[in-house]
Amino acid sequence: MKTAASCVAFVCLLLLGAGSAIAALPVADLSQPVSISGQWRFQPGDDPAWAAVDLDDSSWTDTTVPASYPQGLAGYGGMLWYRLTLDLDLSRPSVSENVGALAVNLGNIMSAYELYAGGQRIGGVGRLPPQQQVVYDHHRAFSIPASAVDTDGRLVLALRVWRDPEAPDYFETGPYQGEFLLGNVGDLRERMLRKALLPKFVLAVLYLVVGLYHLLIARRNPVLKEFFWFGLFTVAMAVYTFETSQSRFFVDIPYLWHKKIEFLMLYISPLLLGKTLLAVTRTPENLLTRGFNLLFLSYFLAVLLVPGDAAMQRTLASFQYLGAFWA
Repeated sequence: MKTAASCVAFVCLLLLGAGSAIAALPVADLSQPVSISGQWRFQPGDDPAWAAVDLDDSSWTDTTVPASYPQGLAGYGGMLWYRLTLDLDLSRPSVSENVGALAVNLGNIMSAYELYAGGQRIGGVGRLPPQQQVVYDHHRAFSIPASAVDTDGRLVLALRVWRDPEAPDYFETGPYQGEFLLGNVGDLRERMLRKALLPKFVLAVLYLVVGLYHLLIARRNPVLKEFFWFGLFTVAMAVYTFETSQSRFFVDIPYLWHKKIEFLMLYISPLLLGKTLLAVTRTPENLLTRGFNLLFLSYFLAVLLVPGDAAMQRTLASFQYLGAFWA
């Protein structure tokens, strides 16, 4: 009886141990991109050896990708790794025919990262320390070399992430938003281009046309102040919409400039909208509206004049509260 009980206990321990590790994600059809969102392995810290295919990550923690942050690590600053093992069914034509033309699409990741496939670095966004550069919302598709997939169809992805320690605690950690997909590189890049253009780019163009039209009317009829202020507000919305879309990366300027333009348009918009409403309703300004306008202008000037991204990080939360109270 003791022997039987011991065997039962041993089997239970094996089952519990097996259940603690995430099974490889099966991929049986690649006729269209498939989601790789879900449960990944996670470990804070940094070791380049963690990109290796044969690494035993069974002691790592399970975490959801994408998510605001791994469990218990809100506001974490520093390096962290994520790993995912995929089991490609090479007996399926849609899978075997795409090996060598595969790519992975990643969404928003705070604050910069490198991506490895089969132990090989295949790309990244931003730069990791010691020459770090924050770029957290640039979606990219990375080609996966055929050599990254072993003969059994096993593909290991490893994500080496740096989260800026100076970022506010309420900022996200790691992969937190967007699409995380595996598929044919052509399909993924076509999908990314479509999402970069629709709907935000089209909306930005529409805002710009409407804004310039109103500014033209205001130029011909200077008495129509409401057209002037509404034109400026709509142009600001056009620039803001463009700068919050993936199409902004078609304009090759430093990422910090993109973020500054985005925040400048955001911070000046309440002032312009307020001016528009007062002009439309023929309501004179009072101390309260002047006070709000000065506050919004001060946010605008802080982003414009303070070097780096410190002003943006430190003012966003208070601006959101101020904007809600103003509204």
